[in-house]
Amino acid sequence: MNKRSFYISTLTLLALVTFSTCEKNLMDGDPNYSPEANFEYLWKQVDEKYSYFDVKNIDWDEVYTEYSARVHSNMPNEAFFNLMFEMLGTLKDGHVNLRSSFNVSRYNISYDAPENFNGRLLEDYYLEPNELNHFNLSEHSYITGPLRHQIFPVNGQFIGYIHYGSFSNPISDYDIEYTLNRMRPTKALIIDVRQNGGGAITNIFQMINRLTEEKYYIYGTVIKDGPAHDDFGELMKVYNEPEGQVKYNKPVVILTNRNCYSATTFFAAALKAYPQVTQVGDTTGGGAGAPHGGQMPNGWYYRFSVTRSGYPANDTLYDFETGVPPDVYVNMDPADEANGHDTMIDTAITLLVNQTK
Repeated sequence: MNKRSFYISTLTLLALVTFSTCEKNLMDGDPNYSPEANFEYLWKQVDEKYSYFDVKNIDWDEVYTEYSARVHSNMPNEAFFNLMFEMLGTLKDGHVNLRSSFNVSRYNISYDAPENFNGRLLEDYYLEPNELNHFNLSEHSYITGPLRHQIFPVNGQFIGYIHYGSFSNPISDYDIEYTLNRMRPTKALIIDVRQNGGGAITNIFQMINRLTEEKYYIYGTVIKDGPAHDDFGELMKVYNEPEGQVKYNKPVVILTNRNCYSATTFFAAALKAYPQVTQVGDTTGGGAGAPHGGQMPNGWYYRFSVTRSGYPANDTLYDFETGVPPDVYVNMDPADEANGHDTMIDTAITLLVNQTK
């Protein structure tokens, strides 16, 4: 299959029309727009089309019992919206939203996780030449398109560093090839995607296709195609396609935290197939289901995950909806931070130096 025609963006919202022309007041007396009718509609849409009930051990019938008892005919719009917000929150899925003219529901998978990123510390102690910097840098970091990069001198050799803040920001061929060409003197490379909340799947391939000469089966996807919770279509296999004049085939570490979501989770999952790549940090935030949705009778829009994806592992697929676990688990140490050190970057440097001895 053509990677560029599948999942053009994991964060693309539904095409919306102006709310003021279509949204109905739940209090207008029409039974089609009553809270009860809208609850039944939304619950059934999720019941028949959501893709992760079993993975997350969600009893959707039990959810029905709990929330249907709290719906009543004289609920104001805001009260009903907040109740549906709460109900959809039981899915614990960042690709689930309810959108009205006055609010948008959302779920943040990283609420209960360490931040594991300190932008100011990164700036002062790693990326820019100043009296605080650990590497006595003589050159400022480069910003090429959405990629910020630097070269760290370590024990007589060089370790490259690239930070990519969002897969929503397009990477051109020039951006990635210039950046990797600058990394030619390095022995190894760190790609930091912490805090990257996702974006366009196509940008994943712009990066991973230049980190190998080999073609790998990187993940598989199935689409919900029936009303039963286990109704899915045929497995679609997705492969990388090595390309570009400039490639980087040396050891690579990718840094992840729980704020790595959606396309960034796919990025980490895809690189599990690459033998020279090691993932360091925390498990990604998940978000492996492509969202799709529609419109409720009252005019509100909803979306939720309707696909499932996994990467090959031991002759099966490891479903990464709840995140891609690191090869080396490490959190930021507050004592390190107090002394100007990023525990994850330091761990990556140590690992890469040992690999390239």
